[in-house]
Amino acid sequence: MKKLIALFLSLVMCVCTFSGCDVDDIIEDEFENTRKHEKGERVRLPIKDDMEFMFSSGAGGWRTELSLDPDGEFEGEYTDSEMGSTGEGYPRGTLYECEFEGYFTDIKKINDYSYSMKIGQIALDDEPEREWIEDGILHIASIPYGIEGGEEFIFYTPDTPISELDEGLLMWWPGRFEEVKSDTLSYYAIYNVKEQQAFFSY
Repeated sequence: MKKLIALFLSLVMCVCTFSGCDVDDIIEDEFENTRKHEKGERVRLPIKDDMEFMFSSGAGGWRTELSLDPDGEFEGEYTDSEMGSTGEGYPRGTLYECEFEGYFTDIKKINDYSYSMKIGQIALDDEPEREWIEDGILHIASIPYGIEGGEEFIFYTPDTPISELDEGLLMWWPGRFEEVKSDTLSYYAIYNVKEQQAFFSY
């Protein structure tokens, strides 16, 4: 193998000597082609730009917002306000919060309207359960509710048939409040299979 690599580099240098091309460019292109051959072309999600999602019950003061790009990279924020939870030094209540970022990996197309993916990495901006008081509010660092604990996720497009969706997703579906139910999802969605929690586009 070492002899083949040495021979390849020698040939590249000879060609570049006579043609005036850049050796580094050729080597970089060759290694990039090899990497693509080994790993295959990366599958992207069927969205053109960054898309905003939200996980919420539709009632109460908690929600997780998430911005996702076609390559699976995301960032978001979880907040849960309890204005009635007061104490000495924080008369304005308590706020649970978490800012996070990360990416999904191993994105695979299941069918025309769904893709499977896994958490590749996630980073939190603060240590969970850290507390501090600011402007009369007790802030408590939390976890990214809706993402935390998840292993497998499924990305759905708006034309997904309702009949093919898990009840765990449908219990969070905004369309459940509509008088006339749609036959399709009508939203983009990210479903946390293990925790049975779901984000929907807005």
